[in-house]
Amino acid sequence: MLMTDSNAHLQTQLQDRNAVLEAEVEALRMQLKNTEATLLQREKMAALGELMAGTAHEINTPLGAIQASIWNIHKSLERSLSYLPQVFDQLSPELRSEFQQLLDWSQTVKEPESSREERKLRRKIRQSLEDLGVGEADNLALTLGQMGIVQALDPIYGLLQSSQATFAVETVYNIAALKSNSENIKIAAERANRIVSALKGYARKGDTEKKILANIGEGIDIALTLHHNQIKHDIELIKQYGDVPEILCHPEELLQVWGNLIGNALQAMGGKGTLEIVLDRTEEDLVVCVTDSGPGISAENQAKIFDPFFTTKPSGEGCGLGLSIVTKILDKHKGRVEIASQPGKTQFTVSLPLGDANGKGLSPESLSGA
Repeated sequence: MLMTDSNAHLQTQLQDRNAVLEAEVEALRMQLKNTEATLLQREKMAALGELMAGTAHEINTPLGAIQASIWNIHKSLERSLSYLPQVFDQLSPELRSEFQQLLDWSQTVKEPESSREERKLRRKIRQSLEDLGVGEADNLALTLGQMGIVQALDPIYGLLQSSQATFAVETVYNIAALKSNSENIKIAAERANRIVSALKGYARKGDTEKKILANIGEGIDIALTLHHNQIKHDIELIKQYGDVPEILCHPEELLQVWGNLIGNALQAMGGKGTLEIVLDRTEEDLVVCVTDSGPGISAENQAKIFDPFFTTKPSGEGCGLGLSIVTKILDKHKGRVEIASQPGKTQFTVSLPLGDANGKGLSPESLSGA
């Protein structure tokens, strides 16, 4: 009886101790989960900090374009409002028709993309004016070239021969500038909006538990927008996006995957080379291949590159957590990342399960050559 009571007491003590240990393990598990989430966000913010200098420049560029365009619109509108009454007073009905023709042309043409293209167009216009026997060919060719007029000038021959030619062409130029500068403002505003949206998307913490349907190509494009300042000069960007479905995922976390892989590729190339991104699918997976033309990664480093705190970057340029976090995010998505590297070509291949998505995709072998 005494032995039975002793065993029961011991069993109770063990059960109590196990309960305490289980509670401690659960507390440690929650602490580890919170630590990982904090580490993920800190690494994201650290990467975002590195992007900010270039991003600030990218935002300043469209804002500068908007400011310049608004000033140009103000001046062009001022001139146009003062010139138009004089144009209709000085031009005969026949010349007004030609003036309208030139005005119509100016609203549909594409402006020269470079000063070299403009000079080439100006020479061509000057030759056409000289062939028509038009006086002041140089001045008229300059203004018509700036407008990007490429049509044969015969329909407005009378206007160009008249004494009001320079005045009429400059008036059309000022009116055309209103439309041109309005387009510049629209493009610049859209560009600034894309950059701000990309920053907000990258910094957003998101719901760490609930997956949502998301377009992976859009996430990759956000990452490319954040790195645009590094890409636009001597990097050739090749994008090949196949017809892939949306997948259930944590898009804000995957954005960190794309940002890390693209950022590492650009850094490896030292600002010059080819960055290729292929988005496609196999029967079971959505596949993203990020390939750069950098010097490559040694076999020894490839074996350690996904380890926490391992980095080949100079001191102060990284703590070695980027690719480790990439693997953790992909593990959470039941995905994987693989590397293949040789001098001149390093490719990271990310595979994410499609789930119940249907449709015939590419074979893994066809993607490996991207």
